[in-house]
Amino acid sequence: MTKVTKSLKKPVAETSGDTLLNIILFQFIPYWPLVAILSLAFLSVAFVFTKYITPTYLITATLVIKDKGKGVEESQTLQSLNMYAGGKTVENEVLVLKSRTLMRDVVLNLNLYAPIFEKGNIKPASAYLSSPIIIEAKKPENLKEQTEINFAYNHSTNTVNIGDQSYPLNQWVKLPYGTLRFLRNPFKQLSTTRSLYFSLVDPRKVTDNMLGSLEVAASSKLSSVVNIGFTDEVPRRGENVVNTLIDAYNRASVQNNNQLASNTLTFVSDRVRLLENELDSINRRIQEFKSKEGIVDLSEQGKLYLENVSENDRKASDINMQLAILNQVDQHVRAGGSQTGIVPTTLGIEDPVLTDLLQTLNELELRYASLRRTTGENNPMTEEVESEIQKIRPNILSIVRNQRQRLQASRNNLVSTSNRFNSAISTIPQKERELLEISRQQAIKNDVYAFLQQRREEAELSAASTIADSRIVDRAEASVRPVASKRVLILAGAIIAATAFSIGYVFIKEGLTNKVLFRSDIEKATSIPVVAEIPHIKKLRASKSHLLTNSILSAQFNQLQATIGLFAFGVKNQKVMITSSIKGEGKTLVSNQLAISLAETGQKVLLMDLNLTSPDTSILHQMDDFSGFIDYIKGDSELDEIIYKSNIENLSILPAGGNYNNSTKLLLNSRIQDLFNLVETYYNYIIIDTAPTELTTDAYLLTQYIDLSLYVIRQGKTNKNNLQKFGRNPQIERIPKLSIIFNDIKGRGFLNKYYGYGYGYGYETIPKSNLLKFKKA
Repeated sequence: MTKVTKSLKKPVAETSGDTLLNIILFQFIPYWPLVAILSLAFLSVAFVFTKYITPTYLITATLVIKDKGKGVEESQTLQSLNMYAGGKTVENEVLVLKSRTLMRDVVLNLNLYAPIFEKGNIKPASAYLSSPIIIEAKKPENLKEQTEINFAYNHSTNTVNIGDQSYPLNQWVKLPYGTLRFLRNPFKQLSTTRSLYFSLVDPRKVTDNMLGSLEVAASSKLSSVVNIGFTDEVPRRGENVVNTLIDAYNRASVQNNNQLASNTLTFVSDRVRLLENELDSINRRIQEFKSKEGIVDLSEQGKLYLENVSENDRKASDINMQLAILNQVDQHVRAGGSQTGIVPTTLGIEDPVLTDLLQTLNELELRYASLRRTTGENNPMTEEVESEIQKIRPNILSIVRNQRQRLQASRNNLVSTSNRFNSAISTIPQKERELLEISRQQAIKNDVYAFLQQRREEAELSAASTIADSRIVDRAEASVRPVASKRVLILAGAIIAATAFSIGYVFIKEGLTNKVLFRSDIEKATSIPVVAEIPHIKKLRASKSHLLTNSILSAQFNQLQATIGLFAFGVKNQKVMITSSIKGEGKTLVSNQLAISLAETGQKVLLMDLNLTSPDTSILHQMDDFSGFIDYIKGDSELDEIIYKSNIENLSILPAGGNYNNSTKLLLNSRIQDLFNLVETYYNYIIIDTAPTELTTDAYLLTQYIDLSLYVIRQGKTNKNNLQKFGRNPQIERIPKLSIIFNDIKGRGFLNKYYGYGYGYGYETIPKSNLLKFKKA
């Protein structure tokens, strides 16, 4: 007898049918009722939850920053008046606008640390526009935080009632949580009949919350336009916050610009007062000298000498003033910025490079001081400005040193020239020479005094004309509709969560199980072909001619007969063994139904129950007490005594027979070959129901007598480990023409009506009933 063995060499690759589309269609769509139910439940919960969410509005504003590197310039007239306005960068100003210092000013100015609410049925709402009063704290930083303080406003007496106490408006009152003042609400637009209460919050917490809702960014890298965005539940309050923030920023900008002009004015004014005292003293000396000495006029020669000496002295005085200024600059630069904000004047210095460097140094020092206050000393921006200050100082000191050497050389030359003139003047009478000396000092002081007066007027004019280094393009304006609606996100999240829960349920139920659920599980684990898929049948009914009367089941077994070649031309006496890994996988049903299906074709069929450990076929037909295979092998019965004809034409059954403890020893008996030789002469097909392979080796011992083998795998029953263990068993090579029947495939999902490639059908356990009637052959 020729045997063709089909064994498990190695797992095969995943079939092409297992595409993503197939997985979605056949693995998850059958559970769409679960998705629908969970979505409805989640949406209901989400809808209730959204009732507690207040919509938010977006408030936007636009500024133009006068960036010295991006082409934004003032008119020439404004530039000439505003000599002390330094250039700024958009990046730095964005950080300033987002600084905690400015936002804290906004919180304090708008009293946002004392929000007022009106009670509602579901949740409280802001009473920013409906409250008749606002609350101001005398020392907001010392407030004791309070969650809810109920109050009422008496319109007739203009008093605020808290508990049993009444407090008037516009007066400071001392309360347990701080000193407060109640003011009329300038933003009141609505009226309310609901109860009101207010809270007290630490201004620092409010500042941090406000900064979390603030977005400031340049419109593009090359643009000096800055966009400000702020989200708030109350549009009007959001507009007030943004507008107040812009005002605070502009005030800080003006103050920084005015600081430089103010320092210069202070220095020049001090010098002017000193010169006024000196001039007054010189004028009195001249008057006293002339009165005492009786001098009326000087000679022409004396006048000439005096003019020359006066000119040299004036130049020497200018040089001395420049040297004094250079010394002040040198001291300021060497001080390392310890006097940040005190500007050493460059009045009288004719070197434009030094003037520009000092102006740049002053701007950097002011910016460093501003950044240190707003962002801290360790901020990368602060460290960058400090690095630029350290780089510019050596250049200033080098220029100061060169200028000092040049001025000292010029002064020495002037002194030498003046000495020559003084020698000539020595011939003039002593009195006239003394008068000339005093007059020369007077002329020098007058020139310096006039120069400083001019500079003071310029500084005062510049300080008076200083404006902010930004221009408002669009004032704050709130969006008409809420933005970033959390309601839509929550509802969408509910649907996503419901879908995720459904997928998780399917994955846990089917993906984490160790049972064979799909045909693809079999094909991934073994190369043994699956020749049939037997559907799950919910109801079985008895029939005189059929074990099972179901069109789908009958069609499957007819297809099985053709697939395994039972109708092949010229092939006779085919013996088909049917086994499984464990009990309960349906091999008995398959054996019986296959035998019935073959008998209906007119072929003589013998159904042999060789499951000697648990004779399910014999028990199914209530033949467990009949003589059978065991009795024949033991020699207690003959062949004609153990074969029984059924009421189905052409079908006979050979039951297991009496009890025998050692089935393995029994299957090694030589009478088995005689038995098969005899039944082959009478029957075209012999269907053999054997014991499971996990329990005994009976199925392997029978392989030498059979032509075909069917291995039954039951959906949700067969363990994947058993399937792999069966495939790795070396004895599998002995099993001829091995094929797999995927049994009891149930409908998936909640409606149990979705079928497909490896994702369908099944049946229930066959009841023990006397479905066939037998008589001895």
